[in-house]
Amino acid sequence: MLAEATQRYADLVAALVKSGPPEVGLVVPGGGSYAEIIAGVALVNPSPLVAPERLAWILVGIGYRETKLGASRDCDRPGPGCTGDFAPRLRRPDQRHRVLATARGDGPNDPDEHGRVWCLPADGRGYGRSEWQHDWDAHPEVVDAVLPDGSPAWKNSRWACGQAALRFLADLQSLGDERQALAAYNCGVGGVRRALAAGLDVDANTTGRNYSRWVFERIRVWTGG
Repeated sequence: MLAEATQRYADLVAALVKSGPPEVGLVVPGGGSYAEIIAGVALVNPSPLVAPERLAWILVGIGYRETKLGASRDCDRPGPGCTGDFAPRLRRPDQRHRVLATARGDGPNDPDEHGRVWCLPADGRGYGRSEWQHDWDAHPEVVDAVLPDGSPAWKNSRWACGQAALRFLADLQSLGDERQALAAYNCGVGGVRRALAAGLDVDANTTGRNYSRWVFERIRVWTGG
């Protein structure tokens, strides 16, 4: 049994490296390659709705769409600990949000009718955290989690990948469809349901209006099917 599990893991890592984007072979300091991380996460999160091998490719696709697995120039640093999505958001100032001195450089940052001003996260970095871009506002339970050593858990690639898997699987359980669950990773289950209720494409509320389609197309290229 152990030998079979070990072989399955080795085969999945080899498939990801052979057919996936070059970034999947990048080595994370202290954590192995992204292929090893993703394969391990996929195999330890079994689901009756998706095979581990399929889940692994989905995690590659999400990570690649979000940050090219930490290699995107849109990240503030490469690899683990990267953040993205630096556009200020209208928020009420609180312990999670740092107020900008000006509204994106175009004038006074005066409160709107709801008392909101242009804000960034309290640490001044981007709203999206890790290679899998866990959102500062939408997923505070992920962003605020800490490891036993007291460090932010989202800076650990294996942990961040695991959270991405749990998010996708939860959305898949709720929606019952892979493409809908992928869209929900970007715009939330509510965003997907609003699009479908309005008779729109599942990606209507996603970034670029193509999130799940883009990921599915990449997976087809990588896997040949």
